[in-house]
Amino acid sequence: MDARLLTDIAVMLLDVIVIIFIGLRMGRKEDNLEDFALGGRRIPWWAVFASIIAAETSAGTFFVTPGEGYALRNYTYLQLAFGTIIARILLGLIFLFFACNGFLHFIHMPPPTNPLAVQYFTALASTGYMTVIFALQILGGLLVLIGFVPLGLVILCPIIVNIVLFHGCMAPIGLPLAAVCSLLALFLIWRHWANFSGLMRKTA
Repeated sequence: MDARLLTDIAVMLLDVIVIIFIGLRMGRKEDNLEDFALGGRRIPWWAVFASIIAAETSAGTFFVTPGEGYALRNYTYLQLAFGTIIARILLGLIFLFFACNGFLHFIHMPPPTNPLAVQYFTALASTGYMTVIFALQILGGLLVLIGFVPLGLVILCPIIVNIVLFHGCMAPIGLPLAAVCSLLALFLIWRHWANFSGLMRKTA
């Protein structure tokens, strides 16, 4: 028998044994259905977030990656899968961070040096427009983080366009971060092109 096949079998058996061991050990701490389904509501938010990401990607990684790796004889699919996860996390966290800062003001943001930019922001803030934008940023960022990437991008992309135009026309100091958000969004659109390709088809 091929040594590589033996290695694969050993890794799979070890994985099954470890999973059963963890399940039996943690099961001793569960007294009711709430403990089993919700962990007694004692699980921190970051662990829940990691579990959502793992659950979403595990099936694709388990079923698709071996086939793609065997067909291509490289790690292209695995690289793209991890790249997609990283892009989702970065884009979602960027918008969540700055949107929450818009509501809570936990980080001081220096005012723009361009008087036109100051007037622009003053007008938006005084009308409540920015409150809606910050709320949409939180919604879009959360959707991207938890796996509803196409819907999250539909919400975030118009905001990204406005961010790029604002910094390009009135506050160039913010262009690098705007460019990063644009590249992350474009990469995610490319990875989920099947959800957007219909927009490019001409209708009768």
